[in-house]
Amino acid sequence: MKIVLPELGEGIESAKVIQLLVSEGDTVKADDEVVEVETDKAVAGVPAESAGKVSKILVGEGDEVSVGDPLVELEESSGEDGDEAAESAEGDSESASKEDKSGSREEEKQPEQEAAETGPEKEDSGREEPAEKGRSGEEPGKDRSRGPRDRLGPPAGPELRELARELGIDLQRVRGSARGGRITMADLRGYIEKIQREAFADHLPGPEFEDLSSYGSIHSEDLPSIRKSISRRLLHRWQTTPLVTQFGEARLDRILELKERCQPQAGEREVNLTLSAFFLMVLARILKKYPKFNAALDLEAGKIIYREYLHMGVAVATDKGLLVPVVRNVDKMDLLELAEALELVSGKARSGKLSSGDSAGASFYFSNQGAIGG
Repeated sequence: MKIVLPELGEGIESAKVIQLLVSEGDTVKADDEVVEVETDKAVAGVPAESAGKVSKILVGEGDEVSVGDPLVELEESSGEDGDEAAESAEGDSESASKEDKSGSREEEKQPEQEAAETGPEKEDSGREEPAEKGRSGEEPGKDRSRGPRDRLGPPAGPELRELARELGIDLQRVRGSARGGRITMADLRGYIEKIQREAFADHLPGPEFEDLSSYGSIHSEDLPSIRKSISRRLLHRWQTTPLVTQFGEARLDRILELKERCQPQAGEREVNLTLSAFFLMVLARILKKYPKFNAALDLEAGKIIYREYLHMGVAVATDKGLLVPVVRNVDKMDLLELAEALELVSGKARSGKLSSGDSAGASFYFSNQGAIGG
């Protein structure tokens, strides 16, 4: 049998294979996940429908597959599940052969109807039980899940159930992606995002993406589908939602002590050493450690563009308003060099001598409101 990509949610027609969880020759049990795929909503595992041995893997990591496409070929095992299926098939064939001999094919439906009408009176024949199971027309897994599960709701953890109750979400409407249809937190988030997507536009158009290579070296990587979706929604929220700024306090005693110790050297070079130079040095180290904060997002190309340079836009208050000149290659300067560069660009901004190039190419922005009590 072939394991195919199942329906993963409303409106989802394809997915990207991100991990193969089995190899050819592996033995799997029913509901074991064999392939992990990614959509624009979540990451989900594709389970085996029955036990067996993996005979052939039909996809590779990174492949785009559509709903219904085969992923893995499986040689079904002849274990307990196979024996039960065989017994059921034998019961059906024996019942069918007897009915054929009686000369009436319509009698095929009578045992089921009579059992419903007369109850236990028709249970004398041991052969009818497997025949009725075979005729149910439902998937075995779904048959077993009826009754108690309908009363208790779909399988999910207590924390997830509590969160769903707080949000007013009916878990019966959420499709579970884990083994046995169990709902994971990712499934719940995907459902919430689906509701939000239906209520709001996916994203608003932005300006054309700039060629960042003109400012320094860059490299890029493909943007995963789920990150594309998150980026669009965040952009929409940024453009349509009131923003809140979080403030925090930090003790600067040691930095102020360091500033005092460096003042003689700054005086020798006639440099005005301010706290902004310290902050830029700290930011440079942080951005080197966490390069995604110095990256850019090209949604149209589906790429994350990593800047290998660090140019800092610095806000400067002038008579003409707030200007943002750029200090280039901040990560390659020492403390006094940063202080000199800050003094140079701030002076040009306040004297009105900035060129268009002086304010272009920033990869990160910094503003120090200390002079006005910020």
